[in-house]
Amino acid sequence: MDYPITQPSLDLYLNKFTDGVPGLRPASVIPSITMNALVDEILAVIVAGGIVPAEATLTQLRDAISAIGFGAVRATAVTTVLTTADLGRLIKITATGTTMTFPAIASCPAGTVLSFASEFAVGTVTLQGNAAELLTNPIGATANTFTLHAGESIQYVSNGASWDPIGATNNPSSIYALDTVNDIPAWRQTA
Repeated sequence: MDYPITQPSLDLYLNKFTDGVPGLRPASVIPSITMNALVDEILAVIVAGGIVPAEATLTQLRDAISAIGFGAVRATAVTTVLTTADLGRLIKITATGTTMTFPAIASCPAGTVLSFASEFAVGTVTLQGNAAELLTNPIGATANTFTLHAGESIQYVSNGASWDPIGATNNPSSIYALDTVNDIPAWRQTA
């Protein structure tokens, strides 16, 4: 979407709408096609945020942006089944012994991200694919679960068929470590 600068009959000034200046410049005319395009763009964001549009609710765009996950953080201390509303969010896990189940991969377009940070001193949390769906661990093996240790973080991206790690930090007690032995920015299994 952009200003309709290709339509000279709209009387834009410096490529923007204007109230005009009497006797000098006419006010801009905003045709229905332009207003419909604007509303359609806003509605697309509202629907992507999982909200049913309602004419009388004036906070839907804000709520949708938050739901989509721009800058959102979700803290949890209990076993949680994540939804598409969690895509793009940082999931701060504050209790050990919990399980975080991913949303169904079919509902997560390729390129969408889930980020996790374990914020407890000792213990682990289980990250689990939905049903039998697979998660790839940092060394490339796939399984339905991945163990996140105290102090670790990891990001997963949907490839449309499974979840792949795209970034992680590790705790020295983890069975995975950054491969400093071979001086490469990759993960290797240590145990």
